[in-house]
Amino acid sequence: MQLQGSYIDLFDDRLQVVTGMTEMQPRTTAMLYDINDRDTSKPEVLFASGNLTDVVEDAVDTAYTLAGTPNSRASARLGAPAGLYPETVTATNAANEPVTVSTEWENGSRTLLIRHDHLKQGVKIHVRWSTTPVPDSAPADLAEKRVETNQKDRDADYKVRYNGGQHPDFRYTDLDQELVYKFDTRQYPQASLLLEIANNYVISVSGDDSSWTELFRADLDANGEPVVGGR
Repeated sequence: MQLQGSYIDLFDDRLQVVTGMTEMQPRTTAMLYDINDRDTSKPEVLFASGNLTDVVEDAVDTAYTLAGTPNSRASARLGAPAGLYPETVTATNAANEPVTVSTEWENGSRTLLIRHDHLKQGVKIHVRWSTTPVPDSAPADLAEKRVETNQKDRDADYKVRYNGGQHPDFRYTDLDQELVYKFDTRQYPQASLLLEIANNYVISVSGDDSSWTELFRADLDANGEPVVGGR
């Protein structure tokens, strides 16, 4: 059987949008949600996995509450008409405390995926739309992200500057050399960072790559023994 058009794959926990010609083979199963008649005048919630309530939709804002079983994942796929793009996404719990979400925008399907942990009392989502174009988002999730720092260059997407050496198992810097990474944590306001570092080092952070704040320092004393300090 062949289907033409746009559908949301409900068997995919990311609620992936399937477009064009979709072919189903004999003795296979699929659950597709038809979005061919989606609203072209304003953004809307196309599908959400959970108890969806308090939905408000207009040309500038989309708001809703999504509740579900704790320790499970919530996914919502929103659609936007041509010319509108997501500007900001905020999420709060029933106590009005921030909730971490991940978002993925797809220009091809003009849809926004929003994911977070389910809460029994629900998570309130608010999306502000604008006419400023945004690029496709890289697939994101709330799981742990491990960045390898070695000569395989698997950290290339995050590396801003590096003038040190490298080894099959790690990177290293000496004297005034530096290794600078950039991580976009706007989607993860409660994220934590774990570093595996050896020997003497200085760890600093910056929000603009101009003004830096030293967080931790490990030097060697006159006898070559480590002297660790920080704040």
